[in-house]
Amino acid sequence: MERPVEEVLAALKRHFGVETDADLARKLRVDKSTISSWKARDSIPVRYQGILEGSSSSTVGVSPIKWSEHEKAAFDLALFRFSRIMKEKANLSNYVETLTYFSGLAAPDIWILQDFCQRDLAAYEQPLHTALSTAIYEDLADPQASLERDIRRLNTSGAFSTTPEWRLPK
Repeated sequence: MERPVEEVLAALKRHFGVETDADLARKLRVDKSTISSWKARDSIPVRYQGILEGSSSSTVGVSPIKWSEHEKAAFDLALFRFSRIMKEKANLSNYVETLTYFSGLAAPDIWILQDFCQRDLAAYEQPLHTALSTAIYEDLADPQASLERDIRRLNTSGAFSTTPEWRLPK
């Protein structure tokens, strides 16, 4: 069942920590008249509704300069988490071995992780900067559990398919 437009707009305003349609329009990088037209049509494009669910899939293939703030924050969180996952391999002393290892990773791994991060940030129902800080804090509070969660997510989504003998760091 589709949510009423006013309810979705109110949720988007809470998500971005803004109060007015004009401020929301700036955050979404649309003209204020676009929001008015959504109200008149009683319909909001799926791309913008997906922000609330963390399922906006517009990131891949779109220049980062055009990403929403939510997509940028999710990418920051994904890079943080991915770097923690790769820490053991990144500390290899042999440059050629490290380069070979990283070039063998499945390309979509970071994008898969970003998709999970978008959902994680949306689940906090807090302003974006607060949600990002909270996610990082929680990851650092229990690093082993968060590392296992992210590796499990990547493994179950088919990531690491080209990574031989993947294992958790000790």
